[in-house]
Parts: sequence; C-alpha cells; structure tokens
Amino acid sequence: ELHTLYHSAIANSERDPYRYGFILDNWKRCEQLLSQHDAVVALGGNRASKTQLGAHLTVKCAMQNEGSLIVCFAQNAELSVLVQQSAIFHQLPAEYKQKTLGQDEYISYTKQNGFAGNSLIFPNGSRILFKTYSQYTQNQTVLEGLELGAFSPNVVNLGAWCDEYLGGPELVDTLSFRLATRNSKMLLTFTPIEGYSETVRQFLDGAKTIETKEAELLNNRALPYVQECSNRDAAIIYLHTKDNPFSGYERVAKEALAKGDESWILCRV
Repeated sequence: ELHTLYHSAIANSERDPYRYGFILDNWKRCEQLLSQHDAVVALGGNRASKTQLGAHLTVKCAMQNEGSLIVCFAQNAELSVLVQQSAIFHQLPAEYKQKTLGQDEYISYTKQNGFAGNSLIFPNGSRILFKTYSQYTQNQTVLEGLELGAFSPNVVNLGAWCDEYLGGPELVDTLSFRLATRNSKMLLTFTPIEGYSETVRQFLDGAKTIETKEAELLNNRALPYVQECSNRDAAIIYLHTKDNPFSGYERVAKEALAKGDESWILCRV
C-alpha cells in the first residue's frame, strides 16, 4: 500500500501538477511576499526552480482570479517556447492539456510552437499573453491599453511575470503603470549572471535583510534569504539551489567546489 501511494503521488504530480504538484517552501514564501508587496524579485541559483515557480503562480492566479490578464516576458521567441511556455503548459490542470476550443476559451499547445497565438484563454475568462524583451525594445507600445491582473482577485493578483530579465529598468517602470489600474503584482525571476546590473541595483541598493539562510558551500555563512527594498514597495527572495530537491544539487555542489570561485558560487548556487 505504501509503495502504491508513493508512486501514485509522483505520477499524479506529473499528470496534474496544478492539483497534485509538489509546492516548495520557498514558493510559498514568495507568494506570501507577493501578497504583501507590489513586486517580488526572485534571484535564484541554477536549477533553483525559478521558472517553475513563475509558471506555478501564473497558472494558479489565472485559474483562481476570474477575468485576469497576465503577461509573461521571456528573452526571445525561442526561449519563450522552450522554457516559459513549456513550464506554463506543465503547470496546467490535466483537463486543459487537451486542445480546448470554444467561444470563450482557447488553449492549443504543441512542443514545437508553444501556445497558438502566443496566448491562452481559460474558461473563466482569464488570459495569459507571452511577449519577449526584444519585442518591447523594438516597439515600446506593445503594452499600451493593457490592464493587467484581475479586478476582483481571490488569490495574489499577479499581472506580470518577467523571466530571466537582464535589461534596464524601463520595462519594469512601464509595467508598474500597467499594473496600477487593477492593483496587481509583478514577479521577476532571474540569475544575475551579468552581475550588479541597473535593474538589480534598483531593487537591491539599501535593501534591508529580513531573513537569512546558511550557505553550505561557503562555510555555512549567513546570507540574505528575504529582503525588503528601500525605495519601492518590493521584496527580494533568494532561491538557493539546495532548496530544490529535484535540482541535482550534489552534482552542482561538486562542480562549484571544484571551481572554488566565491562570486560564482554566490551567483549560481
């Protein structure tokens, strides 16, 4: 019986992660921070589950906040399909993984091309749109007229998710105005491989550390886990690779120790 329960739980989590998926503790903490602040920056190591966190929250908010509009940004069209749209599809309820076509809903997905029309519409009227940073760079009016989030949310009112955002603060500032109408929230998830960029500086300069977590690969040094921004209503959460039990952490740790580069470990792990 125990064997059956164990493998059924794993199978269900893959088949229908919306209902039966494993929710990591730092995902819960991130959602809590989003309920308290206008924006949350999730800075994570490699394989720390940043993208699955973003996809989980996007699908949850679209499913439970009727009539919501959530825009998801990725680096380019290829990565939007391969990474972000794939993660959203994985997090969908099982019944929506079959083609859903109707007057008020539209969900059509293939591994090769992602979601048809770079969007999906749920039966409750919620819509998820997929955009790229290059689209915004070429035409900064791509967000004009959009009222992001939901008018009457039942859970966190997510309106925008920016994955692996390495650009300047212009898009963040533009999204902030689009989010204001429905008082919705913004989630940014990325590994800051380009270092202390202007966007990182916007959020981290003068940030106050609220919680710390020990870094095993740095002699258990206490590092920030949750911070609050000093100049805007936003929080930062640091997702450590070790906190994702599906990350293959032992292999990552071995490679990190072999490098022996503290700055690399701080960024990547």
